Amino acid sequence: MSTEDQMQVMRGLATNADTPISRSYGAFSVNTKLAFWYELAELMTQGFVAPYRLAIKCLRVSKPS
Repeated sequence: MSTEDQMQVMRGLATNADTPISRSYGAFSVNTKLAFWYELAELMTQGFVAPYRLAIKCLRVSKPS
Protein backbone atom coordinates (compact mmCIF):
# COMPACT_ATOMS: atom_id res chain seq x y z
CA MET A 1 0.00 0.00 0.00
CA SER A 2 1.40 3.39 -0.93
CA THR A 3 2.20 5.99 1.72
CA GLU A 4 -0.73 8.11 0.53
CA ASP A 5 -3.08 5.11 0.77
CA GLN A 6 -1.81 4.43 4.30
CA MET A 7 -2.47 8.05 5.24
CA GLN A 8 -5.96 7.86 3.77
CA VAL A 9 -6.72 4.75 5.85
CA MET A 10 -5.45 6.45 9.03
CA ARG A 11 -7.53 9.54 8.23
CA GLY A 12 -10.55 7.32 7.76
CA LEU A 13 -9.98 5.59 11.08
CA ALA A 14 -9.45 8.88 12.92
CA THR A 15 -12.58 10.48 11.46
CA ASN A 16 -14.86 7.41 11.49
CA ALA A 17 -15.23 7.54 7.71
CA ASP A 18 -17.67 5.09 6.16
CA THR A 19 -15.14 2.80 4.48
CA PRO A 20 -14.76 -1.00 4.58
CA ILE A 21 -11.58 -0.72 6.68
CA SER A 22 -13.15 1.76 9.11
CA ARG A 23 -16.23 -0.43 9.50
CA SER A 24 -14.03 -3.44 10.25
CA TYR A 25 -12.03 -1.39 12.74
CA GLY A 26 -15.27 -0.24 14.37
CA ALA A 27 -16.10 -3.84 15.21
CA PHE A 28 -12.90 -4.21 17.28
CA SER A 29 -13.09 -4.19 21.06
CA VAL A 30 -11.45 -1.31 22.92
CA ASN A 31 -8.49 -3.54 23.82
CA THR A 32 -8.07 -4.65 20.22
CA LYS A 33 -8.13 -1.02 19.04
CA LEU A 34 -5.45 -0.17 21.58
CA ALA A 35 -3.33 -3.11 20.42
CA PHE A 36 -3.86 -2.08 16.78
CA TRP A 37 -2.55 1.46 17.38
CA TYR A 38 0.34 0.16 19.47
CA GLU A 39 1.37 -2.23 16.70
CA LEU A 40 0.94 0.50 14.08
CA ALA A 41 3.27 2.78 16.07
CA GLU A 42 5.82 -0.03 16.33
CA LEU A 43 5.66 -0.61 12.56
CA MET A 44 6.07 3.14 11.96
CA THR A 45 9.18 3.15 14.14
CA GLN A 46 10.59 0.24 12.13
CA GLY A 47 9.79 1.95 8.83
CA PHE A 48 7.27 -0.63 7.60
CA VAL A 49 4.38 1.83 7.38
CA ALA A 50 4.06 5.58 6.83
CA PRO A 51 6.53 7.60 8.86
CA TYR A 52 5.33 8.71 12.28
CA ARG A 53 5.76 12.44 11.68
CA LEU A 54 3.81 12.24 8.42
CA ALA A 55 1.05 10.23 10.08
CA ILE A 56 0.71 12.69 12.97
CA LYS A 57 0.59 15.60 10.52
CA CYS A 58 -2.05 13.78 8.51
CA LEU A 59 -4.20 13.08 11.57
CA ARG A 60 -3.93 16.69 12.76
CA VAL A 61 -5.05 18.00 9.39
CA SER A 62 -8.03 15.64 9.28
CA LYS A 63 -9.13 16.33 12.86
CA PRO A 64 -12.60 17.90 12.87
CA SER A 65 -12.75 21.44 14.24
